[in-house]
Amino acid sequence: MVLSYLLGSSLNYYFLRFCLPSNEQNIPEEDLHCPVCSELFTNPVVLECSHSFCKTCIDNCWNGQFKRICPVCRTPCLSERPPASLVLMNIVESFRVRQQSSLERTEQSREESQERESTQSRVQSTVSKGQQSRLHPGLTIHSLPAFMLALVSRMR
Repeated sequence: MVLSYLLGSSLNYYFLRFCLPSNEQNIPEEDLHCPVCSELFTNPVVLECSHSFCKTCIDNCWNGQFKRICPVCRTPCLSERPPASLVLMNIVESFRVRQQSSLERTEQSREESQERESTQSRVQSTVSKGQQSRLHPGLTIHSLPAFMLALVSRMR
């Protein structure tokens, strides 16, 4: 967990805060996942050992425990309330936004592709069946020259 290690010191905080935003896309997705729940961090906190966890996950791990230890490295933790990792929170939020944008672009591309295929299918059907034109009711479309049919088939 490279990212967890980097969040440990103020020098690393400075690095992440001012140097990382342009490079945050290079962070492996697995470094944005909590080692307890394996989900993207939610309200991440950082322990003295530099490991990060969701606040809820670490609270659940420590619930009723007299001795608080890191679930990853078993290092004793002195703080009952580990500090929030604002940098990690911002990186995860940025990742979620990019992921959502990517999903929306994929969905839009899929819809455009389906619409294009539907239009091509209707054109091919009209050409091959010799139907009445909807735009010009008196005009019957019998056939198109070969180059038009080739153009329609290339659009697929």
